[in-house]
Amino acid sequence: MPMTDEFWYEDNALKTYAEGPVAVLKIKCNVFDTITDLAESGKFISFFHKAERHKQIKALMIINEGGCFNEDEYDRFLKRVMEDSNEPGIERNETPMFEKAHRTRQINILNRIILQLVDFKKISVVALQQHVVTPFFGASLAADFRYVSDDMVFS
Repeated sequence: MPMTDEFWYEDNALKTYAEGPVAVLKIKCNVFDTITDLAESGKFISFFHKAERHKQIKALMIINEGGCFNEDEYDRFLKRVMEDSNEPGIERNETPMFEKAHRTRQINILNRIILQLVDFKKISVVALQQHVVTPFFGASLAADFRYVSDDMVFS
């Protein structure tokens, strides 16, 4: 099987592929819900393992679509999962205990991603663009190399 087929995957949140000897993981949208979803975050983490085991892959690059790490999306996510949120227009579909689990899961999965980057045996690169909230900017610091676009701002 060609390497490009082996690394190709795409859904609403993630896209993975190989570009020569570089495995690329592109974060597409709604990253805050993705990172609290066990199945989606499992796909994200499993890509690290797949890239590390493959002999032809020499580096892993994580990139983001513009706007997927922005403060407005993060603020909506936090307000939804915080138990004391009474903001008009936010529908409460879940119990406060379940919502707290989302926040805890987000923190745990971000920590797991940081550990994956630190322990990754090959070169790791994170390239960020547009607005990036602090937790994801902080997680990017665990990579070997970090690049940002001219319009990147963290908040």
